[in-house]
Amino acid sequence: MGHSSLMLSYLDMTTHLLVLTLKHQSIFR
Repeated sequence: MGHSSLMLSYLDMTTHLLVLTLKHQSIFR
């Protein structure tokens, strides 16, 4: 069960980074 929570936190972190990068690109474009 610990693995699932770890995977969720990892996915949440990666999606957060993706959103940040997308915002960065949209700002510079």
